[in-house]
Amino acid sequence: MAVNLNSAIRFRRSSSLLPESLHFRRQEKTRATKIRRKYKIRLRHIILSALLLTGIFLLIQQTYLFLLSWEQMNVKEIELISKNKDLREAYIRAFSRVELGNIILLDIQKIQNMMEANAGVKEIRIRKAFPSSIKIYVQERIPAALIDKGGLFLIDRDNTILKGPMPQEAMSLPLITDGKQFQKEYLRKMESVWTFWDSLSPHEKNLIRVIDVKNPDCISVLLKEDSLRIILGKTDFSGKLNLFLQNKEKFYKYGRLEYVDLRFQDRIYIKPSNRSVYSTAARR
Repeated sequence: MAVNLNSAIRFRRSSSLLPESLHFRRQEKTRATKIRRKYKIRLRHIILSALLLTGIFLLIQQTYLFLLSWEQMNVKEIELISKNKDLREAYIRAFSRVELGNIILLDIQKIQNMMEANAGVKEIRIRKAFPSSIKIYVQERIPAALIDKGGLFLIDRDNTILKGPMPQEAMSLPLITDGKQFQKEYLRKMESVWTFWDSLSPHEKNLIRVIDVKNPDCISVLLKEDSLRIILGKTDFSGKLNLFLQNKEKFYKYGRLEYVDLRFQDRIYIKPSNRSVYSTAARR
């Protein structure tokens, strides 16, 4: 019996290729086409935008002018923060005599400059507290010593001369002098003074009455308990001062002294006040 296999073979071939062909078609990506609309800017759009911006600017302007003329925006309260009672009261009296006006127009920098013109003030910070208050923070200069500079004045650590009334407690501060009212090398001498001062303990600082910086490379001091001059040189100030305190009784065996020179590492010079230079060596 004769059988025609051609049709079966053709069917199998076509059926075997069908899934692969379908699988390939599924992996193809379909590109989406976006429709872009074109907007035309017409004259009426421009006019409306211009009118809108003009209205916004006019609203801002009118609001600003209203705030400038509104009495509720005038400065009515001043809070002054300062540790110095006398300084705080002086500023309060000064502000009570002036009208600061509208808080928006208040020139903070101008007020700061005027207040910082006071030698006792180191820094002024002003903060507006809307609608009608300001806070003023006053950082005072703290007196660190007395200085003989064309007169007796207070001085702080920034080497600023503090002119004005001398408080009673200032008399306990050390006196800085160079014997010539600091006509030359003022800053260099003061740098030497503060280097010396920072090297001492609080107890040692309390013993000092006078700091003599005639030579910026050689510090001399006078203690509060007597007029003896102690020459310390330019290094190891605390160690040399303690050496003197530990051997003070030995030095005074030579009678009343004019100075004790501790500049040298291996010897000490002393000078009695009632005769010529006398020296003695002392091992440390």
